[in-house]
Amino acid sequence: MTQNKKLDLIIEKITGIDQDVNGLKQDVAELRQDMTGLKQDVAELKQDVTVLKQDVSELRQDVTVLKQDVSELKQDVTVLKQDVSELRQDVTVLKQDVSDIKVDLQCLHADDHMILDEIVRVHGFLENHINDAQKHTA
Repeated sequence: MTQNKKLDLIIEKITGIDQDVNGLKQDVAELRQDMTGLKQDVAELKQDVTVLKQDVSELRQDVTVLKQDVSELKQDVTVLKQDVSELRQDVTVLKQDVSDIKVDLQCLHADDHMILDEIVRVHGFLENHINDAQKHTA
């Protein structure tokens, strides 16, 4: 092999290596660009995570408030159930009172008829007595 051929081969290899280096430089540039994009993505994701953590914290606070509200409502329901129970007892007592009053009213009604009958009877006696008295004085 001649010197020129050897030089051509060396130049060819150097050119190939140079092309490889340029290709690698381009790959590195693309990777750096990709890395910059990924860093932006990571920064955005970190920001999203921060926002989500804040949302979770707020939701936990909301849940705590809601649990307290539910607890208070359960207490209210318990009190209302007691009130309803007491009112039902009152209704039972009042129904018994109404029943007793109906019995008393029936007795009074019977007494009323008896008294009216007695008044009619006494009135009859008085009329007879007045008539007798008028006969004796006339």
